[in-house]
Amino acid sequence: MTQAAEALKPADYLTLPLALFTITDLTDALGIDRAAEVLGCNRRYIYTVRNSNALANARVAQLIYAVGVDEAACRQRLVIQRVKLQDRQRRAAAAV
Repeated sequence: MTQAAEALKPADYLTLPLALFTITDLTDALGIDRAAEVLGCNRRYIYTVRNSNALANARVAQLIYAVGVDEAACRQRLVIQRVKLQDRQRRAAAAV
């Protein structure tokens, strides 16, 4: 995650414009399998794109459109994932 993304609270994803979502945010909101289906590729490609954070604008637009189709559910899924991520990070920090 970028520093800007780290500054976001999970609830911020409920109102953040889709155009400001990162590639990771979009693929998390959709789920890896659905993102692969939308882009017509395999899961491995999605993980590669997430790690490189590089994707053609047209393909990013496809992901944004797919999230927009079921926006409320996708945003809620993303918030839940980010809450769980924060919890894991807190536990890891407490264990040190």
